[in-house]
Amino acid sequence: DSRWDELPIENRKSKIENPLVLDYLTQLRGHSLLFAEESSTSLRFGMLESLREFAAEHLNPQERKEIERCHAAYFHQWVMEKPTDGQGQTVRFMRFEEDLDNLRTVLAWSMLEGNEIEIGLMTAARLTAFWDLRGRISEGRRWFDSLLERAGEAQTVGLSRALFGAGVLASLQGDFQAALARIERC
Repeated sequence: DSRWDELPIENRKSKIENPLVLDYLTQLRGHSLLFAEESSTSLRFGMLESLREFAAEHLNPQERKEIERCHAAYFHQWVMEKPTDGQGQTVRFMRFEEDLDNLRTVLAWSMLEGNEIEIGLMTAARLTAFWDLRGRISEGRRWFDSLLERAGEAQTVGLSRALFGAGVLASLQGDFQAALARIERC
């Protein structure tokens, strides 16, 4: 189940421009309409499933499409931020793990007709090392297979990066024939 209504907050002052937002979130939490989860990297607010379903029923198709697009754009931009190494990468991968449902939602969204497949290709390519180091190589390969099938043949930066990532994951599983086919295509 996707959790696109969650709000990850790394740096509250830079992410929330209106200082009343936290007051509103606190009030909603006080009335049991939202819940808050604190982790080592963020404070996350989530909406109760029944409330989320009720709200979704009251969105018109255009509003739903815009919310889903904004969600995808936010998480794509976040994943595409400058990569880090060492301790920074550990923290980053912890956040990827915490937001895995959101990241999966972005990948699935990008494959829907009329949406931006390039967002999915670039997001998946950026997740290659995460999938490897977190023991999720098979999942990563499945996402790459689905994305590449939807992407078609038009050469883009995202396609090239996704082909490379797919090749890396295939080689890590000893599937050298598939790895070579992906790498040769990028």
